[in-house]
Amino acid sequence: MKWVYGNFDCSKDSQTVLCAFFDISEQKKLLMSAEQEALIDHSYRVKNRLAVEKKLPDCFARQRLRGP
Repeated sequence: MKWVYGNFDCSKDSQTVLCAFFDISEQKKLLMSAEQEALIDHSYRVKNRLAVEKKLPDCFARQRLRGP
C-alpha cells in the first residue's frame, strides 16, 4: 500500500489550482513501527500498560455483548 500526501492551493484572484503530491509511505512505515514498539516492554518482551489500556475498551465491549 502506498501513502500519499496531497497539498492543494487555490488562488482567489486567478483560476489556478496548484497541486503537489508526495509519497510518504516510508514515513508511515516508520511511524507504524514506532507505535508498535511503544506497546512492548523490551526488558521482558511483554505488552506494557499502554498496550493493555488500548485493548481494554474492546475487551469490555466483547464482555458486554456476551452478557454475565
